[in-house]
Amino acid sequence: MADTNVWRIKDGIGVTASAASMHGWEAPRALVMPAGTTVALTPGAWLLDLGQGDWQGRPLYRLAGGQVVTLDKHLSPVVAEIVEDGQVVSAMRAFQPLGEMVREALGLEMELVDHRLHPFQLIKCPLCGGTEFVSLDLASAWCRRCNAQFSVQHTAGDPGFTVHCTWDDVSLTATHYLLPRHTGLSLVMTLKDSGDPLDLWPDEGCCHGCLEDHVAQTGPEHVLREGLHLCQVGTLYGWTLVGQANQASQAGRSDTLFVDDHLWPDPERQKSAEVLRGMVYNDHRTLPPLAALAEGEQYLLTDWQARGNPQRPLLHPLWTVVRQVEGEGVEPSFRTARADLCPSCGLPVTRAQFRALGETSDGYPHNRQCVEWWSELGWRPGEARRQRKAQTA
Repeated sequence: MADTNVWRIKDGIGVTASAASMHGWEAPRALVMPAGTTVALTPGAWLLDLGQGDWQGRPLYRLAGGQVVTLDKHLSPVVAEIVEDGQVVSAMRAFQPLGEMVREALGLEMELVDHRLHPFQLIKCPLCGGTEFVSLDLASAWCRRCNAQFSVQHTAGDPGFTVHCTWDDVSLTATHYLLPRHTGLSLVMTLKDSGDPLDLWPDEGCCHGCLEDHVAQTGPEHVLREGLHLCQVGTLYGWTLVGQANQASQAGRSDTLFVDDHLWPDPERQKSAEVLRGMVYNDHRTLPPLAALAEGEQYLLTDWQARGNPQRPLLHPLWTVVRQVEGEGVEPSFRTARADLCPSCGLPVTRAQFRALGETSDGYPHNRQCVEWWSELGWRPGEARRQRKAQTA
C-alpha cells in the first residue's frame, strides 16, 4: 500500500461512514464489515486513506480498529485534519488483519464461508452442548469439553454455512451421545438465509413476539447456542446423522466397548446385508433431547433400522439410554438404563402412552408416524434388547 494520509475528524464534527461493498482481498490490510453496517465517526477518530475506491468509486478508509469503510466523498480540511504525528501514522499503516498475519506466519489463506455469520459464535457442540471451541494452527476446530471435531464449508449456493462434526477422539465421559467411530459417519448442520442472531435489537421483521426492550431468544433445547435472537435465525437444518455405517473405524482407534456384557457395535450386525448396502439419513431430525437424560445417563446408538428400497435402504438410528459401569476393568463398560426411546422420534415412550397411542394414534408428543414405526418393528417400551437379539439371531 502506497503511503497515504492519516486523517483526524475535527472537534464538533460528526461523520457517518458505511461498510464497504467489497471482498476482503479487494481491501488488503483491513477488516471487511457486513454489508449495510454504518459507523458514526466521532470527533478525534482516525482514518487512514487507502488510496483506492470501491466498485462504485467511493473512497475507502480504514479505522483505527482495522475496519474498512467508505464515505460519499473524500475527506477534506473542512471536516478533518491531516495527522502529522509519525508514531500514529506508522501504527495506522502497520495494521494487519488476522488473515494477513496467518498468511505470513503459517502460510495459510483464510477464507470466510459467510462474512455475516460466524459459525463458532452461533453453534454449540451437538455431542456435549459445549460452547467453547479451540483450533490447532487454524487447521480445524475442536470442542474444548468433549474433543469432537468440526469443519465448515459453503452451502449449495445459498448464503450461510454447513458444519460437519466427527467424533474420532471424543471423550466417552464428556459426550452425551455414544456413536460408532465409522470413517464415513458424521453429523451435519446447515444455517442459511439468516440475519445476525447476535443482534439482540428488535426490528420490523421480528416474528416471535419481541418487545421494545426484549427479543425472543433461543433456549437450552435449541439447536444453536442459548441467547441468540430467534427472529434472526434463518433456515436451519438441525444436526443430521449422515454417511455409511459399514466403513471401518478410524485407524489406530480401539472401539472395544461393552454394553450389557456384549461387544458394541455388534460386529455381526455390521456385516448384515441391509447395513452393508444402506445409507444413514435421519430426515434432519435432531439428536434425542438432553432434557430427557437423568444425571449420569448417556444416549447409545444401539442399532440401525433399514427402511425403503431393499437394494439401497435408508438406515435410521435406534437409541437406548445407558450408564457407565465404574470399576469393571480397563475397557469402558455400560449397562442399559432405559429402552423406552421411540424408534421414530427418539423421545421416551411411557407404557401408558404406548397403550393409548396404540388405539388413537394421535397423542402427544408422539404422532401417527411414531405408531406406524412401532407396528412395523413390533416395538414396545423396554423390549428393545430382546428384539435386537432376535434380529441378529
